[in-house]
Amino acid sequence: FLFERNLKNYLYPVLLQYADGRPSLVFCASRREAEDSAATVVEGTRVNAGSVAAPPPTGGAARSGAAGQPAPTAANPASAQQARMLLQAELREQEERWQQLQRQWNQGQPLGTLQQPEGSAAYRERVTALREQLHRTEADLAALRRELARLP
Repeated sequence: FLFERNLKNYLYPVLLQYADGRPSLVFCASRREAEDSAATVVEGTRVNAGSVAAPPPTGGAARSGAAGQPAPTAANPASAQQARMLLQAELREQEERWQQLQRQWNQGQPLGTLQQPEGSAAYRERVTALREQLHRTEADLAALRRELARLP
């Protein structure tokens, strides 16, 4: 028991050493251990803020760029350009997906099929799922546009 509680003192240095600034996942046996570990990492970040240039190893507090990498900065234009290219490609894919969903949506009146004639329960479920997919895709598009606007 005491050994496990003492291990949390090593958590932040180990994350700094092996996470290399990437978001990390720490497994804990209980909610209490998870809370204690999070507090330890946050406290380690505060204590070492002046001496460590790397971002905190957890993904919750730091904004991440494409593919889980640290957010690109003006000091690293190549990384920012790569992130912009990835985000633009993802934006194009999502816009195509949104257009496809809009065609299927047919202004709120999707066409029925042989297996799902209009008015059936399966048709109503499909309409609901289609509406949710549209909303989700619109939210994804807005998020991608926000991320692109943040890049230098």
